[in-house]
Amino acid sequence: MLSACKTGLVETSHTDDYVGLASAFFYAGARTVVASLWNVDELAATLVTLRLYQILPDYSSVTVALQAAQTWLRGVSCDEILDWLKHEQKATPEEVEEVEDRLSLFDDPPFAEACY
Repeated sequence: MLSACKTGLVETSHTDDYVGLASAFFYAGARTVVASLWNVDELAATLVTLRLYQILPDYSSVTVALQAAQTWLRGVSCDEILDWLKHEQKATPEEVEEVEDRLSLFDDPPFAEACY
């Protein structure tokens, strides 16, 4: 899972080679790479990644699990995120407080817009 900004973009060069960060993982033997083609919000990327890994065993493919994690992120409220972090993710009080501070900058639900 490459959750930083634009990790799925390919550098164009003067050769015919397909060169990008994701391709390096494929060359190293990875069967699946999840990457972004645009800038990502750090908190949204963290939450969707945590959710993806939590629910992945329940799905037949990474693609379907990622779609479910994205759907969850778009509909989850600030209070539900904090509760999920505390009880299911076992986040420390400091981590929860940091996320709570960050969520205070958003409307509720915080990640409803497609850009997240």
